[in-house]
Amino acid sequence: MASISYCWKPQIIRLTANYSFERTAAKVRYYHAAVSSGRLTQALGLSFGGMSMSHQLLGVIAGLIFGAVTVALMVPTAFPDRRTALSAAFVERFAIGFVIGCAQLPWPGWLVGLLFGLLLSVPSAIITKAFAPILIMGSLGGLVIGGIIHGWV
Repeated sequence: MASISYCWKPQIIRLTANYSFERTAAKVRYYHAAVSSGRLTQALGLSFGGMSMSHQLLGVIAGLIFGAVTVALMVPTAFPDRRTALSAAFVERFAIGFVIGCAQLPWPGWLVGLLFGLLLSVPSAIITKAFAPILIMGSLGGLVIGGIIHGWV
């Protein structure tokens, strides 16, 4: 955010605004480079004791969040065996995050996430015959998790 100090000389006002703008632009470039190279955990300061989080730990955290979001979206719907359906959905989405965190492939992170999101969602989609919501949610979640953990490039 540009901060402009009030001074009687107009060139000082411009210099302060330009300096602040350059600092903001440098931060944006730094975070963009961190996201595209997969170093987002370092850029955001997610580290403990000087060490950044491992991909596996990020996968576990992402899987827990993805599973919780999926279960929260499924709560209003009615199922014959509600507890089993919600448990299975949570475990499946947690597995997507965990597997993406453990995978080490030479592909872009978003592609790894998309692949595992689709592969791990197909069995549930076949069993329930609800292809669109399960496959779309699994592929989008995998895409986002893979991009965050392994980078977008």
